Amino acid sequence: MKKVSLILFVSLILLTSFISASDIAYVMKNKPNQGFLDVFDELGLSVDLIKSKEISSTDFSGYNFVFIGEGKLKNIDEIPVEEMPSVITNKRYGKEFGLLDKGKISKLAANSPLKVENGEDVEVYEKSRFKKIAIGIPYLYLPEKFKNENMQTVVTTSTRYKRELGDVISYSTSGPEKCFFGITKTKYWTPEAKGLFKECVMFALGSGGARSHDIAIVEDYTNSVNGIRIKDDETKEYLLDEIPQLECEKKYVISYKTINNGDYSEDIEFTGTFGEYIWTASKSDLASGSYTTSGSKTITIEEEPGIYTIDILAEIQDYDINPLDNSRSRNVEVVCGDSTSEPLEARWYCAEDQTTNLDCYSLSGGTGTRCYLDEAQTTWDSCSSGWVEI
Repeated sequence: MKKVSLILFVSLILLTSFISASDIAYVMKNKPNQGFLDVFDELGLSVDLIKSKEISSTDFSGYNFVFIGEGKLKNIDEIPVEEMPSVITNKRYGKEFGLLDKGKISKLAANSPLKVENGEDVEVYEKSRFKKIAIGIPYLYLPEKFKNENMQTVVTTSTRYKRELGDVISYSTSGPEKCFFGITKTKYWTPEAKGLFKECVMFALGSGGARSHDIAIVEDYTNSVNGIRIKDDETKEYLLDEIPQLECEKKYVISYKTINNGDYSEDIEFTGTFGEYIWTASKSDLASGSYTTSGSKTITIEEEPGIYTIDILAEIQDYDINPLDNSRSRNVEVVCGDSTSEPLEARWYCAEDQTTNLDCYSLSGGTGTRCYLDEAQTTWDSCSSGWVEI
């Protein structure tokens, strides 16, 4: 009976270990660097802390990548940097981790805040010296003469220091993605240094099997312009002009479609604005690869005549790797009775029967197949190919 209980207990431990695997295996000597942890949190990435003595007993296969912190580590040959993506900030094992062919990772400090070169000088530390001890705040670099040929330069030591050149940040795509990151004193980071570290992490996450958060408002949504569809609620006609006319007191359906391109189910908050009118919506637990039209809205035009912008924004709590496609905009023109009391100051041409018309008070929405001849829109000239301004 005791033997069965022991087996069950061990099995539960193993199962719990498997289930709780996080995005990142953070290998360290004693304690983690809080600056790195803060960035992982901002990126929505979960972390398991693995002390040096635990390396041999850790199954790294369930992680997206291994992050190797500073300090002297045990059993480094059991850290699978050649089998899975990695981010390396440790200066001790350049040859062992495939960063150098020979020699050692170097260190550089200066009397002024350190800079790196990335086409131009970029300051990476806000101070030059530690507060309590009068020595310079250093960064690490891979000496060019010793660097492994698979390591590709991203950022180098600045030529202003008149020292040997080397890679402060270096990537490898020979095998699993590998990023060496030498700006390790996170307490003194500039925003630029923090951004460079995020890019390093995203490089490692870009390998096959890495998980990410990524939603998008679909740009090529059917019958839309820039992803925003507008439909006349009465005629059911889609308005496809670049700047469509919306008539006062009429109802229109504004819709869009959102896709979850990421690897996690997402809770999404939507915000739409049109003039002073604002509406919100939400979608819970949108599965990876799924679409939703949540956030669509039927509105009655109550704005004053003029040009307006419809703005749509989709937001999630975690870091989205492609935030630029989370919003869409479309311009529209509101026209009311007073604003169409005179014919449009233009000549309109119909290619169908090769005729022109100077008496249009307004055009119908969509492709503009009707040229209304009076303010009440009771009479019109039709052109199936659509009236074109000349």
